Amino acid sequence: EERKATVGDCSVFLWAAEGLRLSFRLSLGGESAELKHVFNGKTPCGVVRMCCLAEQVNKQDGSLRVGVEIHEASRDHHVSSTTAASSACHLLASGHSEAGTTCDNCSSPSSSGTLRLQTYLNHR
Repeated sequence: EERKATVGDCSVFLWAAEGLRLSFRLSLGGESAELKHVFNGKTPCGVVRMCCLAEQVNKQDGSLRVGVEIHEASRDHHVSSTTAASSACHLLASGHSEAGTTCDNCSSPSSSGTLRLQTYLNHR
């Protein structure tokens, strides 16, 4: 006789870079959960005791399907430097967030200050 556990014994978590805001789905076998979270770069987000592992393993080949589906993602980029204008040009041209880098094509005068740029992706 096969006994089914009454409490889940399998958890699933996702780690991400600091400042990343995600709306996502985690799936394990036939079970899934939709989550929204702002990551701090040190702590994961997920579901504790999502399901019973033995019930999610494919009985024919012993495989287990684990998935992450990203619905929305956004992240703020902060740049503080004496060349904020050229850093802005570099960020927009390359998509990188390296503070203090310059772009050869910049004709903007150097200035001091803080630049805030947000990257947003929607996959719905």
